[in-house]
Amino acid sequence: YITPGKRRSHVSNTMSAPPPPPPPPGGNLNNGQGQTPPFLPPGMMPPPGMAVPPPPPPPPKPFIHPITHAFHGCFNFRRHPTKPPVNRLAYTRVILAKLLLEVCGASGAIWGSSEIFFLRDTPLGNEIVRIVAMFVGVIFFYRFWWHAKHYYQHDQDFPPLKEHHRRKWKLPFLQVFASKLVLEVLGGAGAIWGCSEAVTLRNATNKFSWRVAAAAVGYVFFIRW
Repeated sequence: YITPGKRRSHVSNTMSAPPPPPPPPGGNLNNGQGQTPPFLPPGMMPPPGMAVPPPPPPPPKPFIHPITHAFHGCFNFRRHPTKPPVNRLAYTRVILAKLLLEVCGASGAIWGSSEIFFLRDTPLGNEIVRIVAMFVGVIFFYRFWWHAKHYYQHDQDFPPLKEHHRRKWKLPFLQVFASKLVLEVLGGAGAIWGCSEAVTLRNATNKFSWRVAAAAVGYVFFIRW
């Protein structure tokens, strides 16, 4: 701003508009405007001197991507920099309890609850349930590994899912409630069935009564789930 009547000699000659930005690499297209289209239609050849951008990466496959993402960084036990050194005694106590209750308990829940529902009455059914119980144990061991890793890094378990995250994070939501179904519903029924035999309360004469009691406990825990 120049005050009327003042001389213009005090205005610096260096004050000028900034130079225009250089055109992007791709040639002078659109009458010298230097605009490069983001993509070319299929079958269209680029003009001479035009730099064709690389094609976008293919979308991740719906079944392969969760598997590769699930194993990414699973052996990285690097401690969080803001956390103090880990308390190895407390960490061992928590991890051993999880290994017993969530890994061995998951296999035992499948094995015990299957007998309640007459799935192990034949030799073939017994072997099928054995394979299923071992497979569930492997899945829960993989889940236990990630929980042990997160607890080592952050001194806490995974935070619970928020209400507004349940529609977005469908896979963690499914993992949480599927594990609750196995550990709490089938595990509750299998615990009654197994411990009744361990303490010699269940025998061949009262087997049906204990089956009804275990099924009733499983039903109550299913309503709770």
